[in-house]
Amino acid sequence: MKYYPALWYDIGPNTAAARNALFGYRAYLFATNFVGRIEDFCEAHGIKAGGHFDQEEIVNPVPVNGDFIKLFEHQGVPAVDDIYNLGRSNPGYKIVSSAASNYDRPVVFSETYAAYRTMNEKIVYKVAMDQYAMGVNLQ
Repeated sequence: MKYYPALWYDIGPNTAAARNALFGYRAYLFATNFVGRIEDFCEAHGIKAGGHFDQEEIVNPVPVNGDFIKLFEHQGVPAVDDIYNLGRSNPGYKIVSSAASNYDRPVVFSETYAAYRTMNEKIVYKVAMDQYAMGVNLQ
């Protein structure tokens, strides 16, 4: 608890190590005790569990959801969200498909197109090809 201030303030030379330990532990707890428990339940009942988390495409998702690779270790169907506009989610595809590869998950899902403001045949095709090229194999 004495290192909690490091999440928001510079506490001196131990700041980076404290943040790493605290965010790492938080990521572990979320991955095992939330995602892992859902996966265990679904597996026990013959359900394929999947779903995306918030902000898969940002450069540093640690403060939002923790470590995505660690999260997808505990999810049967890793997924990404691509619902807003062309290109926005491209970085997220590779994170999710890399996690799927690491943990031998054959299906990588994307929730796609739901809130695209501009949509036509060319955009639909481009998004689908981007996803498939980067490892997404189910829309």
